[in-house]
Amino acid sequence: MFVAYFLAGLVPLLSIIIFPISYATIVAIVASLICLLTLGYVKGKIVKTSPTRSALESLVIGGIATAIGLAVGNFLSVGGI
Repeated sequence: MFVAYFLAGLVPLLSIIIFPISYATIVAIVASLICLLTLGYVKGKIVKTSPTRSALESLVIGGIATAIGLAVGNFLSVGGI
Protein backbone atom coordinates (compact mmCIF):
# COMPACT_ATOMS: atom_id res chain seq x y z
CA MET A 1 0.00 0.00 0.00
CA PHE A 2 2.85 2.39 0.87
CA VAL A 3 4.47 1.86 -2.52
CA ALA A 4 1.21 2.59 -4.34
CA TYR A 5 0.70 5.87 -2.46
CA PHE A 6 4.34 6.80 -2.96
CA LEU A 7 4.24 6.19 -6.72
CA ALA A 8 0.91 7.97 -7.13
CA GLY A 9 2.25 10.95 -5.19
CA LEU A 10 5.30 11.16 -7.45
CA VAL A 11 3.18 12.03 -10.50
CA PRO A 12 2.22 15.58 -9.44
CA LEU A 13 5.36 16.07 -7.37
CA LEU A 14 7.74 15.37 -10.25
CA SER A 15 5.89 17.73 -12.55
CA ILE A 16 6.25 20.50 -9.98
CA ILE A 17 9.97 19.73 -9.56
CA ILE A 18 10.70 19.46 -13.29
CA PHE A 19 8.64 22.27 -14.84
CA PRO A 20 8.72 26.02 -14.15
CA ILE A 21 6.24 27.01 -11.46
CA SER A 22 4.31 29.22 -13.89
CA TYR A 23 2.66 26.18 -15.47
CA ALA A 24 3.69 23.31 -13.19
CA THR A 25 0.25 23.19 -11.56
CA ILE A 26 -1.48 22.63 -14.90
CA VAL A 27 1.06 19.95 -15.85
CA ALA A 28 0.55 18.23 -12.48
CA ILE A 29 -3.23 18.19 -12.91
CA VAL A 30 -3.08 16.90 -16.49
CA ALA A 31 -0.48 14.23 -15.60
CA SER A 32 -2.59 13.06 -12.65
CA LEU A 33 -5.74 12.85 -14.76
CA ILE A 34 -3.90 10.89 -17.46
CA CYS A 35 -2.67 8.46 -14.80
CA LEU A 36 -6.22 8.10 -13.46
CA LEU A 37 -7.46 7.39 -16.97
CA THR A 38 -4.75 4.76 -17.46
CA LEU A 39 -5.34 3.12 -14.08
CA GLY A 40 -9.08 3.00 -14.74
CA TYR A 41 -8.50 1.33 -18.08
CA VAL A 42 -6.17 -1.28 -16.55
CA LYS A 43 -8.68 -1.89 -13.74
CA GLY A 44 -11.39 -2.52 -16.32
CA LYS A 45 -9.18 -5.05 -18.09
CA ILE A 46 -8.31 -6.84 -14.83
CA VAL A 47 -11.89 -7.12 -13.54
CA LYS A 48 -13.18 -7.94 -17.03
CA THR A 49 -15.59 -5.02 -17.35
CA SER A 50 -15.61 -2.32 -19.99
CA PRO A 51 -12.13 -0.73 -19.85
CA THR A 52 -13.40 2.45 -21.48
CA ARG A 53 -16.23 2.87 -19.00
CA SER A 54 -13.90 2.12 -16.08
CA ALA A 55 -11.33 4.62 -17.39
CA LEU A 56 -13.93 7.37 -17.83
CA GLU A 57 -15.39 6.65 -14.40
CA SER A 58 -11.97 7.03 -12.77
CA LEU A 59 -11.30 10.18 -14.78
CA VAL A 60 -14.62 11.81 -13.82
CA ILE A 61 -14.35 10.95 -10.13
CA GLY A 62 -10.70 12.07 -10.02
CA GLY A 63 -11.55 15.23 -11.96
CA ILE A 64 -14.33 16.11 -9.54
CA ALA A 65 -12.03 15.48 -6.56
CA THR A 66 -9.35 17.66 -8.18
CA ALA A 67 -11.84 20.47 -8.85
CA ILE A 68 -13.06 20.36 -5.24
CA GLY A 69 -9.48 20.43 -3.96
CA LEU A 70 -8.63 23.43 -6.15
CA ALA A 71 -11.81 25.25 -5.12
CA VAL A 72 -11.09 24.71 -1.42
CA GLY A 73 -7.47 25.77 -1.93
CA ASN A 74 -8.55 28.96 -3.72
CA PHE A 75 -11.17 29.65 -1.05
CA LEU A 76 -8.57 29.33 1.68
CA SER A 77 -6.03 31.30 -0.37
CA VAL A 78 -3.54 28.46 -0.53
CA GLY A 79 -1.12 28.76 -3.52
CA GLY A 80 -1.87 27.10 -6.87
CA ILE A 81 -3.63 28.46 -9.91
